[in-house]
Amino acid sequence: FKTSGDNVTLNRNTFWTPDTSAAARNASTTEAPADGDIFQIKCDNFTGDLNKITVTASGNQTIDGDATFEITSAKAWSKHRYNGTTNNWELLGGYAG
Repeated sequence: FKTSGDNVTLNRNTFWTPDTSAAARNASTTEAPADGDIFQIKCDNFTGDLNKITVTASGNQTIDGDATFEITSAKAWSKHRYNGTTNNWELLGGYAG
């Protein structure tokens, strides 16, 4: 499921391609993910400290053990899988730029 925009919910197996040319972008994880669900983010040329991407974990979830996950470099990408046992979105891979 491919999505774009701001303040989106990263639902089951979402690929998010936010446009950060005008401002920072935000997303949150789905409230009720299934074990093994995946979200992936691919950043554009404009992603940076001012136009960063922030994902906030919903409920009692974490993302790599934290409440939020940020990307601050252009052309970066990340892929996370939900572990239902730990309520954590684990990093599968990525590129920081």
